[in-house]
Amino acid sequence: MKVGVFSGTFDPVHSGHLAVAHAALIMHALDLVLFTVEQTPWRDKEPTAAYEERVAMVRVAIAGQNGCELFEADQSQHNLQTLLDVARRYKPTELFIILGSDTAQLFAEWEEHQQILRLAKIITVSREAQPAQIMIDHPARSQQIRAQLASGEQPLHLPEDVYRYIQTNRLYGTMTTK
Repeated sequence: MKVGVFSGTFDPVHSGHLAVAHAALIMHALDLVLFTVEQTPWRDKEPTAAYEERVAMVRVAIAGQNGCELFEADQSQHNLQTLLDVARRYKPTELFIILGSDTAQLFAEWEEHQQILRLAKIITVSREAQPAQIMIDHPARSQQIRAQLASGEQPLHLPEDVYRYIQTNRLYGTMTTK
């Protein structure tokens, strides 16, 4: 079994994230992509929605998506421990970590990058025209989606079920419309 681990803050999860997962499934013949929600982003900014809300949105977004599952890791653990837990639980023949090109550029600075490379192969995803294993030409950006939600717009690149969840739970400054 070939398993990819796709970690992020998913604040909120959007159709671009789903496109990345599906591209990884197809282009690397993965059997499974595991979404893991990070407690805090790697870029020293606080997420807008609470961890529990972001986990719930991922759960909603991937419901019915073949080859996608949520892997709930201990919120305090780092990528290496998550990969070790995935390896123990799923016993994959090949393990991959899916990284955006911005994160991949800084991968060598990660404290445990050598151990991660011994355990998993890296799949790099890029939005721009630059060398990457997967190129996603998708306009979705979480920051823009949050701004649209706060101004009362329904973002085009937000799965309908996730949009309903956000409205029902009044996330990102939205108000419910009933």
